[in-house]
Amino acid sequence: LVALLQSPRLHREPDDDMRFRTMEALGQMGSAAIQAVSVLTNALKDSDERIQFASARAVCQIDPRHARTVLPVLLESLGKGTIDISDVAEIFGKVGPAGRDAVPLLIAALGDPDPFTRQRAGQALWQIDQAQAPAILPVLIEQLARRDVSHTWRLSIIQTLKQMESAAGTAVPLLGEQLTHRDRRIQLA
Repeated sequence: LVALLQSPRLHREPDDDMRFRTMEALGQMGSAAIQAVSVLTNALKDSDERIQFASARAVCQIDPRHARTVLPVLLESLGKGTIDISDVAEIFGKVGPAGRDAVPLLIAALGDPDPFTRQRAGQALWQIDQAQAPAILPVLIEQLARRDVSHTWRLSIIQTLKQMESAAGTAVPLLGEQLTHRDRRIQLA
């Protein structure tokens, strides 16, 4: 896949879909694609912002330690409106405390009309700045209380609330309700 991504022929294609899909595949490989990080980092300078985003996400999936490298590219794309905060919140979270530049955007996203955008922003914000717990907790509680939340998202919320420990005290009753959920994985979370 790395060789494919480096292929000059691939760069001449008018449709960057193949490059995009190759970057996605490399990201899904995780640390097994570590040799692709330098190629993906170079793609952060690509003229196509969709390619920039795909390479940024893949870099973070492969080696989260490189997430700081992609942060400026993502912040610039957000400023231009070419990507949405919900698309990059998880990446910002992987940066951890070094992602402080994204905090104002994530705080603003806590008020987004889309509940899943609010959830993603809250979870990322927790990973960056735990002092934001009072702003994050209501978002996560609201989302966990919804009946239409998928099992995957529900598990993700529960994991974040567990990480929050005592800061998530007001969520305890709702977490207790999860013990009777029909999905055993949620009961055990």
